[in-house]
Amino acid sequence: MAYIKQVDSSHQRKDVVIRADCNKRIGSGHIVRCSAIADAAARRGASALFVVSDEESATSLRNDGIDCVVLEGDCMELHAGDGQSLGSLCCEVGASSVLVDTYAVNDTFFEALNNAAGDGCKVAWIDDWYTYELGEQTAPIARQVDCVVNYSLGMIPVEYEKAYTGAKTELCVSPRFAPLRPQFSPYDNRVYGALERIMVTTGSTNDSHLLEQMTEACLEAVPDAQIDVIVGSMAEFIRFDDSRVVEHRGVTDLAPFMRASDLCVCAAGTTLYELSAIGVPSIAIPTVDNQRPNAAGLKQLGLGFVVDTGAQMRDELIGALEKMAANPRLRGEFVAKMHEAVDGRGAERIARKLY
Repeated sequence: MAYIKQVDSSHQRKDVVIRADCNKRIGSGHIVRCSAIADAAARRGASALFVVSDEESATSLRNDGIDCVVLEGDCMELHAGDGQSLGSLCCEVGASSVLVDTYAVNDTFFEALNNAAGDGCKVAWIDDWYTYELGEQTAPIARQVDCVVNYSLGMIPVEYEKAYTGAKTELCVSPRFAPLRPQFSPYDNRVYGALERIMVTTGSTNDSHLLEQMTEACLEAVPDAQIDVIVGSMAEFIRFDDSRVVEHRGVTDLAPFMRASDLCVCAAGTTLYELSAIGVPSIAIPTVDNQRPNAAGLKQLGLGFVVDTGAQMRDELIGALEKMAANPRLRGEFVAKMHEAVDGRGAERIARKLY
């Protein structure tokens, strides 16, 4: 049974409760996008309280000045007790809505959350078609929620309309709901010429030393470019003895690096939406299973190149880089389509649903 480990008087009234985690097992993506939503809600006059599973997540949030409470539990597996505790907390602080952003959910969690939170608290859920219980899904699974968000590129609303037939669930299904921070807007009008700077990032982690592989491919394909490697807070990186490679650690705001880059090679997660909003041509690499639908949507919509991990990754990435370098017009066409899909106002749209 989960329980409240830390509550103080400042938590007596909150408008929006956000359930997410940020640790070595989960990464930082959930908190990044939820923070953008919380900031957008604050601009509407709403106060937000984050709820996490452990002290590791809490420390990360508090270091960034984010108000949070620990409801101890397994961040990889939430059940009825966790839902009940979360719902009780929502009642305690008088929340008008709760946003759930975790892959650890299941039906019993949502049932308990709804029962404990009561009719006065709207339950919203960010659905990426992936849970730890079921793995990657090929179609949405209807949950007991008032609002469901899926901003994956290429997501078709009709799939959700079928899944939620007869339900009163509000469907926020479109890349236009991608929750980004304000620094990733407005859109940059660019002149596409030679590739002089390439940004490389895999987010907060660096599984299987993908950063090193991506950097090596960039050096080979575009030998005259500077490679800016963004090393995440939870990542290790083997340093290159090459003046063309510039390593950046402790970066809290990627927007300036993106604006200075002619191209980005990145994981197919939140960073891809940020690049779309700013207007940076990209090559996406799905580094974890739940990024694969997003990468597929990018490819299907013709927004950029997608390279899969595996034995052929290096050769395929070099080929994509060479095509980008040789064709500035293609980069411009990719960016125009990217920004049409993601305009940088998704967090505001979600915040309006919560408060």
